[in-house]
Amino acid sequence: MRLTLAEVVSEEEFGLVLRSGSPAALARPVAGAETVEADRPEELTARDHIMFTTGVRLRGNPELQRQLVVESEARGVAALGFGVGLVFRSTPRALLEEARARDFPVFEVPFEVPFRDIIAFVNRSSLSDDLHSLKRTVALQNTLLGAMGESRPEAALVGRLATIVGGAVLFRPGGAVVADAGAVPVPAIWDEIARRGGGHDVFAAGGSEVSASPILVDGEVRFWLALAGRPGEATAVLVGPVAEVAERLLRLIDLARDVGVMEERVRRGELLNDLLDGQRAREVSPERLELFGFSAKGPWRVALLAAGAARDEVIRLVANSAASTGTPHLLGLHHGHVALVVEGDGALLEAWTANLAGAGVPVRAALGRAVETPSRLVDSRGDALLALDFLERTGAAAGRVLRFEDFELVDALLSAADPAELRARVDLVLDPLRDHPQLVESLAAYLDADQNVNAAADALHVHPNSLRYRLGRVEELLGRSVRSPATLADLYVALRAETRFGPL
Repeated sequence: MRLTLAEVVSEEEFGLVLRSGSPAALARPVAGAETVEADRPEELTARDHIMFTTGVRLRGNPELQRQLVVESEARGVAALGFGVGLVFRSTPRALLEEARARDFPVFEVPFEVPFRDIIAFVNRSSLSDDLHSLKRTVALQNTLLGAMGESRPEAALVGRLATIVGGAVLFRPGGAVVADAGAVPVPAIWDEIARRGGGHDVFAAGGSEVSASPILVDGEVRFWLALAGRPGEATAVLVGPVAEVAERLLRLIDLARDVGVMEERVRRGELLNDLLDGQRAREVSPERLELFGFSAKGPWRVALLAAGAARDEVIRLVANSAASTGTPHLLGLHHGHVALVVEGDGALLEAWTANLAGAGVPVRAALGRAVETPSRLVDSRGDALLALDFLERTGAAAGRVLRFEDFELVDALLSAADPAELRARVDLVLDPLRDHPQLVESLAAYLDADQNVNAAADALHVHPNSLRYRLGRVEELLGRSVRSPATLADLYVALRAETRFGPL
């Protein structure tokens, strides 16, 4: 008798906790179980299989949590086993809400229970009485799995499929041939696929019976797989377990590339944030930079780009530009800006900024000083913050790049000052105003407007008399006149220094 989900959940030795699923849902048959942590695990889980995950890719993304349930149900996944205690303390709320709305079974797996123990139980319970058939199926699947160890896994997989069916061909959308093997009428097959333009189909081409299926990854068709054989044979293979494994392996091959790229970006982003943090930067060794193609001696610079809502697009385009030129770089978001660590004089930043403008994504960019120790990249970041603030205050045109070497005298002096001493002096000047953010905002607008009360009031959207009153309060708190050149200089430099420190 076939194993049911209820039998799995009720197995006492595992201590599984059912969080969603009616008695009717628990009657679902279970043909197998597998652990998948890819971006879209439902695409790699077979029909009537339990999918196990710890939710590594779901953190902070309720929409992705809901989507996992929706697509798992659509693909016939038997249930979701959610491992708690590693990434999530309990099953995410959004995931459970969607599961309960759809009566989709979800159960929690305690931290101390390995997924492999439950999978082994399912496999033992699901053994077919027809051992000969089982052994043959496993042998064929193992043949296909062996392609994963090859340097060109798609070609290896197609070759192994051809030994089973007689002929196989793998297309990219549009008809480009990735690989083909055996007796297979390639042009005729693609012509028929293009003509039909749908999903899985069986048709005759070049004297063979062909079974063709689209291979989807992240909801997008990445391949078309066609198996060709004598009439009646290709269909039997495609709808059977061997062809199902072939399709899942192709998804896995393509996902592995995507995951590799994503993991590389995550590691670069982690190092970038460490380098731009005053505490962690001291712990970063030059050898860690070498892992990403940088030299051990530098010099290195920080660049910041103000991109607004187009930040994701800027990151994508800059990453493409850096990859195409082979330029060592770190790239990511940092306190609302697109941040880069580059090597040398940063000359390519102007070209990359021009490329962005050409793509209809104009930005302002700033480049800090060159440093030769990782811990000093924090100073280069401070330079870039000052430069971006200057570009914004002066209304610089989009596409402008300001380098450290082109700084005004005040910003050059601020960049050269010892951060700890500068912070102490800034606090002496601004501490009386710290509890009055409205006064600080008014003072900054007054200075930005070259002490023109009417212009500053317009910028603040207040009456000039209201601004005069606020400036009077500033004078009371400071005990100094804001019309004094010395006081104006102190306040201007202090507010500019605050920009250098950036978000704390």
